[in-house]
Amino acid sequence: MTHKETGGPAFPTVDTDYCAAKEGMTLRQHAAIKLRVPDSGTEWLDEMICEAKRDDFAGQALPSLLSHSGIEELASKKGLLWVKLVAEMSYHMADAMNAARDAE
Repeated sequence: MTHKETGGPAFPTVDTDYCAAKEGMTLRQHAAIKLRVPDSGTEWLDEMICEAKRDDFAGQALPSLLSHSGIEELASKKGLLWVKLVAEMSYHMADAMNAARDAE
């Protein structure tokens, strides 16, 4: 595994007692969060970014599913509450968007 440059602290502060900069979030981590690119160099943070992207994609898919006129009928055929079906379909669409992005 190669070491990636972090860019140093994103929000450095000075400890007035010791006159030394305190470490905090790196510029790389800050950029990864803001840009929603899971490449922070920190595994748990990258996982959180991926989860947040999936939730965002599902939220973007939601309005189109809610506006579908046959959603309640489709849900009843599947034996589901329509809100549960819409939620499941939103995440399926989010997973498809992520897969399409990763295929490039």
